[in-house]
This record gives sequence, C-alpha cells and structure tokens, in this order.
Amino acid sequence: IHNTETQKTQTVENPAVAAQGGAGIQAAQFVVDTGANALITVRCGQNAADVFKAANLKIYKALSTSAEENIKALVEGKLDELTSFHAGFHGKA
Repeated sequence: IHNTETQKTQTVENPAVAAQGGAGIQAAQFVVDTGANALITVRCGQNAADVFKAANLKIYKALSTSAEENIKALVEGKLDELTSFHAGFHGKA
C-alpha cells in the first residue's frame, strides 16, 4: 500500500490468500477497507472488480512488474483504467 501524499509504503499480507472460496471478493474488500482509492494490477476478476466499483475505487492496468514504476506512472497519469475482467478461477488451476 503506497500513500502518494506521504510517499510511505506499507507491505501487508493478503488475509484471503488461503481462502477456499471467494478469495477475490475477500481480498478486494480488504483493499477497500485499507482506505485505498486506486489499485494497480495486471488482471482482476469480475467479482473483485464489482467490490472495487461499489467502493468507487479505480482499477488501473499495470505497465511493468515494478511497483515503483507503476506508482510513478499512476501519479503521472500514464496508466489506463482496467476495463476487462475475467470470470474468476473458481478453484480451477
């Protein structure tokens, strides 16, 4: 979690990492509960996207694998909003 105002970054563990079902929704709600107003990601499931949309949290498509580079691109307005969401994995590998 990066605060663009204070430039402080905090690493937190995903509490839904071991969830048997609904992990995307649980992880999304966790992000919302942190007070974040934007998410940078490579991909996102539809159920999680629905949670983010309900919270008015913007979802952006990551440009690179570097968190620092993606944050810089977000601040500079260089990231596109993510508009395509997958159906989810639902226990499939």
